[in-house]
Amino acid sequence: DYLPGVYYDLDSSNSGHFGHLTTEVLSRFWGWDEAKKQYPDLKALFRIRTPGERDPKLERTLFEAYGIAEQDIVWSPVPVQVDTLVAATPMWHNQFPHYADLEIRETWARMRDHLVDPEGPKYDRLFVSRRPSFANRQCHNTPELEQLFKAEGFTVIYPEDYSLAVQASIFANA
Repeated sequence: DYLPGVYYDLDSSNSGHFGHLTTEVLSRFWGWDEAKKQYPDLKALFRIRTPGERDPKLERTLFEAYGIAEQDIVWSPVPVQVDTLVAATPMWHNQFPHYADLEIRETWARMRDHLVDPEGPKYDRLFVSRRPSFANRQCHNTPELEQLFKAEGFTVIYPEDYSLAVQASIFANA
């Protein structure tokens, strides 16, 4: 498929996966503002793996938290060709050679400022747990660990029970 115009690459090697989104995509937000100044009609391009697969709610939430307006986002279910593609190098690389640019803190702070509710849930001590439904990276003694942490005054939370904004608030307010 062909899309006329200028696009900013926010594609991911594994779209729809939280970890890939938060490392591969967010780490390239830093170039958006300058690119938008240079190309006022610029659109952010993000690939959905298959047509009708899902609503990209998480991606939309993060893009908007950074300041990329919904009308500036193109969700494509197929590979496309464009007139001009603008891309930024990632400020984070989660494979060898591992790399994190300290300026990525500005990206995270900007999104935090738009996501966190200072009046949101507050817990002094958190234990972030996973339910057994997570097949990979599973903890083999979750019930025992949760009990241990509860006995020490921690609140056990499961991030998947909360929207991204509430998760951000819980962690920022801890």
